Amino acid sequence: MSSVKTASVIASESASRNPYASFLGARNPMRVLTATPARLGKLIEGLTPRQIGRRPQPDKWSIAEVVAHLADVELVYIARCRWMLFEENPALVPFNQDNWVQGWEREREPIAETLLRFQVLRRSLLRLLRSASPSDLARTGRHVDYGTEQVSDYVAKLAGHDLNHLIGIESLRKLMLT
Repeated sequence: MSSVKTASVIASESASRNPYASFLGARNPMRVLTATPARLGKLIEGLTPRQIGRRPQPDKWSIAEVVAHLADVELVYIARCRWMLFEENPALVPFNQDNWVQGWEREREPIAETLLRFQVLRRSLLRLLRSASPSDLARTGRHVDYGTEQVSDYVAKLAGHDLNHLIGIESLRKLMLT
């Protein structure tokens, strides 16, 4: 349990490298990461497939596309954390989120499976982070675009990223229900 607090403390120290820090604020990132799957499920509960799949504007993602994006980011971030934890200063590859969402559309994964994929990956990430020591959380990798990053950077980044998209999904839900 102490590594949960340690992850939160270390994550707050890396807020300067977090583009989502304003969404996270003073919240405990591990609590946010833990709560997101249930909150996400509640936000899509009761919506029709049409509401979940409808884009609010041609250039804006639907709720389904946002959920797919969250699942894709989870996959990428857990891989990066594992590389940093289990290898010495690995290269961390970037990805194009729009291309991945287009790939999800081509794949035609049902939203229930996309949500399940996100939930399973998140549980795995939380187990990994909770078992990490403070020195594990300080391990690094080299991102092509962002330079040296620590495992702890991903705790705060992912929590803020979750909150950013949950706010967006809440807005889309209201729009779809009007």
